[in-house]
Amino acid sequence: MGYNSGRKTVAKIVQRVVKATVDGIVGPQTVTAINCADQELLFNALKIERKVFLNGIIKRRPDQIVFYDGWMNRVNSFNYKAA
Repeated sequence: MGYNSGRKTVAKIVQRVVKATVDGIVGPQTVTAINCADQELLFNALKIERKVFLNGIIKRRPDQIVFYDGWMNRVNSFNYKAA
């Protein structure tokens, strides 16, 4: 998810999803929140957040629409598999 997004941006998205303090720093609180989360729900929420992020890019930069199908294909290619 961090590819082409930046680590801090992704950290903030994950923190928001797991209801941790949103500061862009993945510390013990964030790691605990991630580990305590329902992993399938977290996975699905992060896929949705990625789509929202990509749609935001298109909204801000309509010229990027040429990449949209590839981006969505990549996001949709990831499937949850329980450990």
